[in-house]
Amino acid sequence: MNKVLPWVKSNLVTVISMAVAIIALPVMLWFSSGWNQSNLSSVQTDVSGAVSKLSGLSVSYRIPEVMPGQGEWSLSGRPNGAMTSRVVEVLKQISSDSESVRERAERHNREGKAELVPGLFSKPTSDPSQVPLVDRMIKLWPRANAELLEKAGAGRPPTGAEVFRRLSDFKAAEVRAITGGREEQKLSADEEKTLASKVADFRLGLYRAEAQRLRFYGWPAVLKSVVEWRDSAQPTDAAMWEWQHVTWINQDLIRALTKANTDATGGTLDATRGPVKRIESILVEPFPAPQNRENQGLDGGQTAAAAPAAGASSPIAPVYTVSHTGRAGYPTAPNQLYVLRYAEVVLLADVNQLPKIINAISSTNFMSVVGMDVQRYDGLQDAPQGFFYGSDALARVTLKVETIWLFSWMKPLMPASVRQKFGLPEDPKPAAGQSPDQGAAPASM
Repeated sequence: MNKVLPWVKSNLVTVISMAVAIIALPVMLWFSSGWNQSNLSSVQTDVSGAVSKLSGLSVSYRIPEVMPGQGEWSLSGRPNGAMTSRVVEVLKQISSDSESVRERAERHNREGKAELVPGLFSKPTSDPSQVPLVDRMIKLWPRANAELLEKAGAGRPPTGAEVFRRLSDFKAAEVRAITGGREEQKLSADEEKTLASKVADFRLGLYRAEAQRLRFYGWPAVLKSVVEWRDSAQPTDAAMWEWQHVTWINQDLIRALTKANTDATGGTLDATRGPVKRIESILVEPFPAPQNRENQGLDGGQTAAAAPAAGASSPIAPVYTVSHTGRAGYPTAPNQLYVLRYAEVVLLADVNQLPKIINAISSTNFMSVVGMDVQRYDGLQDAPQGFFYGSDALARVTLKVETIWLFSWMKPLMPASVRQKFGLPEDPKPAAGQSPDQGAAPASM
């Protein structure tokens, strides 16, 4: 002990440090135990709060309206893995179905629609390299429309000269048959009366035979919107696009009338039996003048763009001031989904079969009859001109037809000036190394 005290005195700082360390160890252990308990309680509180929040968490599931009037479906509640998976599955199916419907609609709208002159609108027609294509379009478009009627089996009654020639031959043969072998060559009154009756019957038979050869009466002059270009100046891009569009509209209307004069087995109903007897006129109405006077339609000579159009995926509000369908497009209510064109079709038809004509139009492309005027018609008044309509009750029927045209397939074919008129945005330029989308090749007409 005597030896220890001097050492302690000489190393007092070291001894004090050792004493503090020895005393601090149990103290630290005591405080550490307290801190652990405090942290544990805090963590437990945090976890309990989180679990409580999760237990009270609510999510909203929503499936948007797919069909008009159907309404959207929504459900709020606690997260549910099975429900989440099912909603995702349904949304994917809706997306897939929507794309399928879009593709089918586009294919249906475009069926049989070929460019009259492929490549005509790939460059501005003012480009010197386009001159041969422009010349071809000028010559082709009236002939292409006339061929629509020819392919449908439409035609004219026999000409006066043809009727006169055949009646003269028939009459001469009858006279020879009556007077042959006798001295008196002059016909008696009774013979003249009998001959006149036979000639009348022959004339009627001639008209009937020609009518039975035709699906309905109609020839190029009835297509009122088809007018040959006789101006020395070159037509504009917009004018030639209008020719193209009018051809497609005429194509659908003539196809619908052809369908009306087809029986259930696919056989032809001729002009004496079918509901459509004669096409008197088909007029594709021009676009009405837009409220913006700087934009006067597709060939108004102005280059100002149309008012901003609703996007292709934006809801399109119905406008019942245009027609009872509620559909409206450029220039009344421009949108990027479709454009509407109206046509006036005047027919001589079997009044008892008008529903068949309306159904044929409604089942062809996207067309609807939105107006109709019916007036009685006496077909005998046309007999002197060679027309024969059979024994059906006739009416002159004036139809207003609404046609829908989707931009999704027409836009790549349109000249730039027309896209601008409709307010359609230009497609983004392809990235380097990518080829631009030229759109699907048009089907043959």
